[in-house]
Amino acid sequence: MQRIKLKAGDYLYSEGDTADRAFLLLEGEIAFFQNRERVMDVQRGRFFGDLQIFKKGRYPSTARKCSIT
Repeated sequence: MQRIKLKAGDYLYSEGDTADRAFLLLEGEIAFFQNRERVMDVQRGRFFGDLQIFKKGRYPSTARKCSIT
């Protein structure tokens, strides 16, 4: 397990990147974008990215840290 600290606006991964890890959001909020359209937000306590790993696929969206913490 590795802890990653992001600043507002930082990207966690981009749409189409190879899915090589899952994430547990400990603080703040992550926004997800598909084709530059914001499709979903997740808040602390959420686990995400795991389904793509099991499918040995790619991330279907871009994940970016929101400015709201």
